[in-house]
Amino acid sequence: MLGEATLTERTHVAITRDTRSQAGGKLMSSETVDAGAKFVGTIRLINPEAWQVGAMLRALETMQYLGVGSKKTAGYGELDVRVIEIRARKMEKGEWKQSVVEQTGFLQAFPAQIAQMPRRSEKK
Repeated sequence: MLGEATLTERTHVAITRDTRSQAGGKLMSSETVDAGAKFVGTIRLINPEAWQVGAMLRALETMQYLGVGSKKTAGYGELDVRVIEIRARKMEKGEWKQSVVEQTGFLQAFPAQIAQMPRRSEKK
C-alpha cells in the first residue's frame, strides 16, 4: 500500500433476497479502507509469449467489473486497476539487462492469438 490508510470494520444486516427483508439474527461484517487508498503490486511472468502478457493486461482491465470494491449504494467505492509499466529482464552477454516495454505490442498479440485458436465447433 502507498501511504497510510485506516482499516474500518462495517457491520450490516443480512438481507434475504427472495423476501427482500432482514434475515433474522444475521449480521455481515466487512473491513474497508479509506477512499483514495492506493495499493501497489507486482506480477511476474517468466518467459511469457507476447499474447500471454496481452491476456494478463486484458484480465487486469476487467477487475473493475468483478465486484471488487463494489456496494457503492452501501457507501463503498470501486476498484480501478492501472498498469504503470512493464519491465522486461533479459540475459545478454552474461548480464541481466532491464528495459521498460510498451503495452501496445502485447495488446495486439492477444487478439491475434485468439483468432488463430480453433473454435469449439471446429474441435473433434
